[in-house]
Amino acid sequence: MGMSSTSFAAKAADLPMQRNYWIHSKQWDLIFIILSVSLIALPLVMNRYFGLSRLMVALSVTILIGGPHMYATFTRTFMEKKFVKKHPLIMIGSLLVPVGVFVLGLNAFIVLLTIFFFWASIHVLHQVVYLVDCYNTKSSKTLSLQSRLIDYAVVLTSLYPIAFKRMVDGTFSIGKNSLLFPDFLRQDWVWMAALFVFIFMLVLYTAKTIREYQDGTILWPKVLLIYTTAIAAFLIPTFNDLDVAFQGMNTWHSFQYLGLTWYINKLRLERGEISTGFVQKISQSNWAYYATVVGMTLGAGVIIFLLWKVVGLEYEQCYYITVLSFLLMHYLHDHMLFTDTEVLQPAAARVAIAN
Repeated sequence: MGMSSTSFAAKAADLPMQRNYWIHSKQWDLIFIILSVSLIALPLVMNRYFGLSRLMVALSVTILIGGPHMYATFTRTFMEKKFVKKHPLIMIGSLLVPVGVFVLGLNAFIVLLTIFFFWASIHVLHQVVYLVDCYNTKSSKTLSLQSRLIDYAVVLTSLYPIAFKRMVDGTFSIGKNSLLFPDFLRQDWVWMAALFVFIFMLVLYTAKTIREYQDGTILWPKVLLIYTTAIAAFLIPTFNDLDVAFQGMNTWHSFQYLGLTWYINKLRLERGEISTGFVQKISQSNWAYYATVVGMTLGAGVIIFLLWKVVGLEYEQCYYITVLSFLLMHYLHDHMLFTDTEVLQPAAARVAIAN
């Protein structure tokens, strides 16, 4: 027999997950989501104090964490029959991505790099917005659209003030490549406007946070995440070597993503939502899961080597054509995955609500 709306709400309110302000647990969230911001320093330390070249830093980050986080996506998309069936346009777009990357990689490499870095910045910040939404589901009250938009705005405006200034000054370069930036935007008002918007949204968010503290409705994990992201993203473009600095941001982002995807797959396994036996198997062990996505990364390395040595393309082109083909598919899929916060509900809670 069905449950009335009143008893449904009462039952849902009694669930332990509703009293837990953390996505998984306090310790897990601090390790994988918030305090892992310290990983930003790792590539900088590797480069400056251990003498590793930019290439070695990039390869280390790619093999150990950047690549694995990218391929982890496909355990929820390409390897999930329900996702493939439900999102045919995403699948078609995924097939077109490598074609576009290959054409641009051979004929307009700077255009490809510019698209990549812009989309990468959106993707990294979108992930944080998704995490913010996940924390918002833990709130004891329904948050207004205005409140949520202020949360999002602080995150989404944090990376660009200094980045735009460097683009205006002509000092924003990745290795030997300077990204495209329209001449009519090379004006000081561009980065000043971006800085004003960021500071304005930060002030609004701080005022909102103080009110929530006074009302007793503050979500401390979300507050920690937003301030941590705002500070880190704002400061990253200040480093001279942007290659290494952005590898730092990538390390934090990828570490968050790997932990989050493993936890989501664990919950999907408990709920019987994984349709592929292989994904079911690796989701039972965090080490099996990690070893699998590292193996996928090494497989992509073989493709890069073949394009370089057999086809005869330049190494940089081989690297970016291969990596960006998978990376941009990963971005495309995540724009869809980052709309679903319900997937993080524990199995027992979803069963209790449904019944």
